Amino acid sequence: MKKSLTLALAVMFGCSVAGTAFAATGTENPFTTVPSNHWAYPAVTQLVKAGLIDGYNDGDFRGDRAITRYEMASLVAKAMTHVDKADAADKAAIDKLSAEYANELNNLGVRVKTLEKKVNALGKITIGGELRIRYDYAGDGVSGFSDANSDKRKNGQERFRLNMSAPLDDNWKVSARYESQAAKYGGSGSDNLNVLARAYVEGDVAGMHVLAGRGNFKTFNAYTGWDKDNWDGAGVTIGNKLTLDMYAMKHGGTNSTTTYTTTAVVDSSGNPVLDKNGNPTYTTKSTSAFKQVNTWYKLSQLKYSFSPDFTMAAQWLKNPVEDRGITGGSYDTIGIGFKYSGIKNITLSAEYAKNRATKIMGTDAAGTLSSKVATTNDKPVGYEIKLDYGKADKSKVGTWGSWVGYRYAEDGFDRSDVTTGFRHDNAKAARMNNIKGVEVGLDYTFIKNTKFQAFYIAGKAVNGNDIAGTDNKHMTYAQMELFF
Repeated sequence: MKKSLTLALAVMFGCSVAGTAFAATGTENPFTTVPSNHWAYPAVTQLVKAGLIDGYNDGDFRGDRAITRYEMASLVAKAMTHVDKADAADKAAIDKLSAEYANELNNLGVRVKTLEKKVNALGKITIGGELRIRYDYAGDGVSGFSDANSDKRKNGQERFRLNMSAPLDDNWKVSARYESQAAKYGGSGSDNLNVLARAYVEGDVAGMHVLAGRGNFKTFNAYTGWDKDNWDGAGVTIGNKLTLDMYAMKHGGTNSTTTYTTTAVVDSSGNPVLDKNGNPTYTTKSTSAFKQVNTWYKLSQLKYSFSPDFTMAAQWLKNPVEDRGITGGSYDTIGIGFKYSGIKNITLSAEYAKNRATKIMGTDAAGTLSSKVATTNDKPVGYEIKLDYGKADKSKVGTWGSWVGYRYAEDGFDRSDVTTGFRHDNAKAARMNNIKGVEVGLDYTFIKNTKFQAFYIAGKAVNGNDIAGTDNKHMTYAQMELFF
């Protein structure tokens, strides 16, 4: 009897203390269930999809099961440990969630004061590395392959990257990347390099995210957009759910000057040859090696997230070439794309873009106008549609992903002669010029912190033949990446 009375009194006392504590702090009972329609569920789903919550794949947490406030707080705590990897939208979601579950986080021992959290990280330098071994085999003459005049080209390549980052204060961070790359089978130029690929500082100023230096100026659209290191410049990102990116950058290489002679194209009667828009056409012949390393590029992107599963973006990329004379600009692309991942393990993405730059004609060694020297297509278009299934997680052995897609790009859409092949070291996004075909790919994690990838596209030329006089644009590659 005494034991029962003692136990009852203890339970009553505990409940009264707990009730007093909840009332005193003005919070909800942390063991209550978060309503199924609460905004926290899509916010956490967004962070899971961004890979900011350890232990969850893109699909393990979808907000279809009600959880307690303490369980929700534990997910937020995981995301807070990766806030340095979050973009502007994800950082805003983490801040909002940490404010909502501040008391639960404090009870879990997580300090949620932003300043305190960042100050504790000061002086911490993060260093990581990547090693990639890749073999390419292609059916057209893309720069860097062993024989530009053959219909069969192969290339082996090793690439090493050393990545470093460290906070400067409670707001600014500096990042750098050293990259060494070697091509085994006849690669030259940019295929063999030792370079400081990144060296930039970033932080928030007056509601804008600022990046300056040699940075990674990325766009949402990977195939028709931009994703390249070793470019110097600056840019800002404005907004949260609706974001606007604006960048100005140029290639980090040595200066080069090129002189061109331009001659109007006429028929046998001496009359001007017009393009499909009624404009005169010209031959453009280079008298020295062309290197587009000292030309400023302008990049703008507008992105909107309708939900954590659906995002659309539009971008504009332009590089005016000052010494092209009458032929004017060389790269002026506008594009739009979307990505949807609202179905478990499925991601659908598509992109479309048009290069509005003035067309550039070319002459071969014999002085004959030819599309095999430069582009002849006026305002060429390119698009890509891709369906991904699953995802390979380098931290989980046995995880895998695959994709199937179709790409189409007219001659001149991605001109390697005016961009120095800036996207052609990304094998998955390469060959966006004079090509059409179905592509397939596979990712697999054999060993922890590694990723194997294989890719094949059954491509053909859209506008005439390639350098070797064939429309064969088939390409395959296999690579192994190691992360440490």
